[in-house]
Amino acid sequence: MEDVTDAVFRRVCRSRGASICVTEFVHAESLFGVDDARRKDASTKLVLREDDAPTAIQLYGASEDALMEA
Repeated sequence: MEDVTDAVFRRVCRSRGASICVTEFVHAESLFGVDDARRKDASTKLVLREDDAPTAIQLYGASEDALMEA
């Protein structure tokens, strides 16, 4: 859920009883790309606080190598 399941949304879900949450979609190729803004945006979605667990990270992309590295 792009631009929806951020940390604030996950905290609300947990307060309502969610036992596991998911991050926003993270584009694997953006994590290693040359575009600084896209790389920073993708990396930010991977940052989880200690109380933000369990949380599954949703990765997507077309490059098998980038997905494996991510």
